[in-house]
Amino acid sequence: MIFVTGPMYSGKEKCICEMLGITHEEFMSRGVRDVERLVADDATDGSWNVTGISDGPSWNETDADDALTRLADELSKKDIIIASEIGAGVIPMDHGQDAHRQRAGRLSQLLSARADTVIRVICGLPQILKQGNEILHEAEGDEISSESKDNEISSESKGSHKNSIMIAAMESGIGKTIFTCGLIRVLSAYGYAVFPYKTGPDYIDPMYLSRAAGTPCRNLDIFLQGEDGVCRSYMKAFDTDAASKAGGSNGTKGSATGEAENYAVIESAMGYYDGVGGTDEASAYGVAGLLEVPVVLLARPGKNSVTLAAQIKGILDFRKDSRIRCVVLTHCSAKRYENLKPLIERECGIRVAGFMPPMDEAKISSRHLGLVTADETDDLEHRFDAIKKAVEENVDVHYICSL
Repeated sequence: MIFVTGPMYSGKEKCICEMLGITHEEFMSRGVRDVERLVADDATDGSWNVTGISDGPSWNETDADDALTRLADELSKKDIIIASEIGAGVIPMDHGQDAHRQRAGRLSQLLSARADTVIRVICGLPQILKQGNEILHEAEGDEISSESKDNEISSESKGSHKNSIMIAAMESGIGKTIFTCGLIRVLSAYGYAVFPYKTGPDYIDPMYLSRAAGTPCRNLDIFLQGEDGVCRSYMKAFDTDAASKAGGSNGTKGSATGEAENYAVIESAMGYYDGVGGTDEASAYGVAGLLEVPVVLLARPGKNSVTLAAQIKGILDFRKDSRIRCVVLTHCSAKRYENLKPLIERECGIRVAGFMPPMDEAKISSRHLGLVTADETDDLEHRFDAIKKAVEENVDVHYICSL
């Protein structure tokens, strides 16, 4: 039995069809469309409706673990099982779905343990996590089996690395993804082997970061992966042979062996301090503190000046050691930048390292889940080139690299 996991729109079905050499129609006749839906349809009497999967009766929620085990046994008879969201960690907006989320996660664990092959697909890239009884790759927080618990990261590996940066903002819509893609392209041009990351469970922004870097983007989510899982994922950017596999574009930052230096670029999700349930738990701030990485704060000037400085000052002082080391202004003209830079530096005591001007080339359409996917965006390479040029001309990247 093959168990396939990954977020929505990640290309799971296409990847599996290509790997198995079957048509989409054959795949749909052999697989279960969505594991989550099997535990989401709660009846008013507290039972779970699993009609269409088993001819047996509905199972009462009071016997939850036994019910999920029997459901996993039924599903294990299928050739292919696909979960649309499990494993990538899409957190429900409705807190009333928490129980459903827990049941779906538990079912995913049971199916992973029973499967002959476990494949995760992120941004259209399949990764075999388990083949037979062998764990080929850690699931970075998912409990495939008890074997994955034995490889805990040492506390020494949680320290800071020179070649790391996080791009954060006060809120969504500031231009984090655009700026991060441009920075990735500039660092690649400098000769770094760039490895992109995204905090939280986002799956659309990582598609852009992957395309910009030419290497897969990984998620860093303390809520879903735990601290050890986040550290394991982060440390993959500093594997000894990772740079030789990825490589910079011109080798100017090569090591003594001729290999490119690695650089981890992390894009935060939402606002910098926004975490789970109205707290800063599992926020980008929490990830930055855990990994001890410096942070560049993006701020978008509105019809304000001193008030903007007050907002930035508040972000800097809101928590002890915010790890924010410089500010970059977005959607800002050169003239406004000349006026705002000395004001912010005077009032906030932090360097303003540049600005990003308004750019028609950098506009990417949005919808209710955020940006449209990278595959749906026309002339992406042209857009990346324009954004890279804007970063080179208006941002002190050398200073950011020195943080």
